[in-house]
Amino acid sequence: MILRENTASYHAPHRRSNHCVAFFRSQDSLLGLPFVIFGLNGFLKFIPVPPFHPFVQILVSSGYIYFVKAIEVLAGGLLVVNRALLLALVLLGADIANIVAYHALLDHRN
Repeated sequence: MILRENTASYHAPHRRSNHCVAFFRSQDSLLGLPFVIFGLNGFLKFIPVPPFHPFVQILVSSGYIYFVKAIEVLAGGLLVVNRALLLALVLLGADIANIVAYHALLDHRN
């Protein structure tokens, strides 16, 4: 018995419409924008910040906070321009985990 490939039932993969693709690209940009803004605020101080928790004061005095803010600006910028999305999300994932842990365990004001 010879099996023949049934070419009549083959369907081309469904392509998303341009509206759908544009929607998801805009979502990446909107996700990255707050990280760019608040990351730049770590350097330029254009948004007033409340008094620091002692742990954050140690991060500021050691200069480590500038490394964290640079990662935020870099990853947020990558999301805004839609380049290296996986790298940007991995970098921001670690940053978000630290933000959540800080607010859950150390600073209960916010």
